[in-house]
Amino acid sequence: LALSQLGKKVLLIDADMRNPSLHKILGSDHNRGLSNLLSSDIDPLKITRHTVHPQLYFVSAGPLPPNPAELLAGDRLTTLLAPTRTTFDHIVIDAPPVLGIADAIILCKQVDACLFVIESSRTRKTSIRNALKRLHQASVHPLGAILTKLPSSASLYGYDAEYYYYGDNSKAPKLEQA
Repeated sequence: LALSQLGKKVLLIDADMRNPSLHKILGSDHNRGLSNLLSSDIDPLKITRHTVHPQLYFVSAGPLPPNPAELLAGDRLTTLLAPTRTTFDHIVIDAPPVLGIADAIILCKQVDACLFVIESSRTRKTSIRNALKRLHQASVHPLGAILTKLPSSASLYGYDAEYYYYGDNSKAPKLEQA
């Protein structure tokens, strides 16, 4: 949404074909979507939906397939994304969790870059470490991390916050590694 508000044309793809949720957030259904695209010859631009937000377009997960990893592992996703690259400034693919299933790793191998998303106050440090270890073992190196659902009561800026120091790093606070 932030990218589209900057005037960029954005395609959001729900690639969590085991537990899709973006269609609910966007007030849509998932009768047709990514699973259809990966299993047939449908033109990706014909299944792309407009959202209520200007410049933001959406492809739902589609009907739940019996084996999502098998669909994602083929070369079809890369082929399907080719025509959309010229139509959209950014393509954002929402992937399932890294731990437990292979889907996220398969997706990360087929995209230009990935971000690691952490749900605040819910994701355990050991889960974060294990997920990052799994990504690195698969030669996937996220560009960075996004912390979501941070409570508004959390103080990240103010008198009790630690500041980043520019120049002399010896004065910078030491951060705990996840």
